[in-house]
Amino acid sequence: MAIISALLSNDGFIQVNRNLIKKLGLIGAALVGELCSQYTVVRENNLKDNYTEEGEFYLQIDRMARNLNVDERTVAKNIKKLKEFGMLSSVSKGIPAKNYYKIDENTLGYWVLGEKSCNS
Repeated sequence: MAIISALLSNDGFIQVNRNLIKKLGLIGAALVGELCSQYTVVRENNLKDNYTEEGEFYLQIDRMARNLNVDERTVAKNIKKLKEFGMLSSVSKGIPAKNYYKIDENTLGYWVLGEKSCNS
């Protein structure tokens, strides 16, 4: 039973939205799922060193790359794409500087629901 529980636990999966795949490609959509998942973990576990009251959270590019099984350059390229679409913003804070990310829920919701459902 422990094996089945481990296989079906939430941390073993990344949610990927079909509308985001159409807009961002599979890796970009998976990155959104990873960012949302990690944001939830940071908030639920009250990891105050990794998030701010403004909704920004810290996540290393190398960790995202490992979790998605891609290289860091691919993650950086897709982060740039998410920023261009307005789904994500980032700011460097602290010494040494860390990149804190913030998901724009309104813009992300627009793309997750699909343009047509948001315009009707």
